[in-house]
Amino acid sequence: MAFREGSRRRSEVRTLLRRWGLARDMCREQAQRLREFKELTEQAKEIPALCEGAVDYFQRRCAAEFAFGRRMTEFIAALPPRLQTILWMRYSGNCSYLRIALRMNLSADHVKRLERDAVDRLLAMPGFAELLGGARG
Repeated sequence: MAFREGSRRRSEVRTLLRRWGLARDMCREQAQRLREFKELTEQAKEIPALCEGAVDYFQRRCAAEFAFGRRMTEFIAALPPRLQTILWMRYSGNCSYLRIALRMNLSADHVKRLERDAVDRLLAMPGFAELLGGARG
């Protein structure tokens, strides 16, 4: 039973790491949409309520993703440099275990073990459980 619980929690952390890896691109995309809606708002003075609601939504969404990305980066920065590099390459750089292994002169299996160690260390960090709990809700 404990094995399944640990596996489930690791899976949740990996989901957060994937979100963290995409957060930068999502913020960029949301910022572009925000600019477009602000331009529309300026052009269409007769229907500002429709555009303002969309602008507010995109501003809140971008701010939330930015805050999430910054918080995850703080947790990852507390890891040893080797584990940071693996997480950056895996989730932000979208590299496979094999590609990471080749760049770091390791075996793919060892990279997988190190990634799992990094996930376990993140789970053990004080305050990370709140971030994990917030992602569920």
